[in-house]
Amino acid sequence: MAKGFAAFKLANTLDDIKIKIPFGKLLSDSYIEKTKLKKILLKVPIEISEINIAGIEGYEVQIPITASILKEKDENYIRTIIDDSINQMIDEECHSFVFPEEIMPYVEDKEIVISNGKGLQFLLLDKVIEKCINLSEKKLKELNFVIIDGQDSLSDFCIDYLYDKVNYLTIVTKRPVYFEETKEFIFEETGLAVEVLEDPLNNYIESDIVINCRKEKNKAFYFYNKKAFLIDFVSDKSEIKNVLLKRKDLQVVDDISLKINKIEYDTKLLQAAIFSQNRIFRSWLMYGYKKDMIDRIEKVLSQFNLEVKDLYQYGKKIIF
Repeated sequence: MAKGFAAFKLANTLDDIKIKIPFGKLLSDSYIEKTKLKKILLKVPIEISEINIAGIEGYEVQIPITASILKEKDENYIRTIIDDSINQMIDEECHSFVFPEEIMPYVEDKEIVISNGKGLQFLLLDKVIEKCINLSEKKLKELNFVIIDGQDSLSDFCIDYLYDKVNYLTIVTKRPVYFEETKEFIFEETGLAVEVLEDPLNNYIESDIVINCRKEKNKAFYFYNKKAFLIDFVSDKSEIKNVLLKRKDLQVVDDISLKINKIEYDTKLLQAAIFSQNRIFRSWLMYGYKKDMIDRIEKVLSQFNLEVKDLYQYGKKIIF
């Protein structure tokens, strides 16, 4: 039976890569290494073992690359091996992939579903917000929510999730005209008057929980309420560090841990497993959010007993 996802890993040493060298015991180590590296490129011998994440079967795939090979060989050599390894797993009907950070530069441009855990974190926004509320002195309807627009469909997803649950919602954006229709629809649907502010900001805004959808660096954090929560699953670690240095009062949530039926799972692996089974998630990740997706996404998510175990700020657990 085909497995739905593949988690790649590097080989620890050259000896872990299964390539036979005839009369190897009679040959010098340098000759064996040189010959092995040539054969690796010709055969691309991946090592496959089965894994199970939350009842979903997948593969762990050792590719014939070590950390030293990554440093010493040229880009074409590395890319050829990675591409061939991916194609082998596509032939095994894998629909989503997890890669070690070391080879991410070689795969980021590929039209495949790559799991970094962030997609699943955004889909569990309701549970993340619930955790934040538990740390807040206010109730949900009293909180001022802010969405920092990333100029893509992720912002639309967050708006669609929030608008019928909250009393106060602000959108900070470089494209205010884009949200005019959204404002009108939400007001007619719920009576909620969404405030749209043009970026860059020049005044403080009421902001208890901020959801950042913008990958590019921005200075909006200077204008948030004191002790506001900033949910930021898109910025890199250097930007998270920058925010924390300049706004020590903010509670920045940039990572979460997840569990199903009391068992904690690696977020990247869990996303790969769940997304491998559901076309709607893969479509959302690959091609962006569409307005008719929200109900289907929530319906499929409800099939899993997913819980947010802990919130993290720059690698440290936020204590409740």
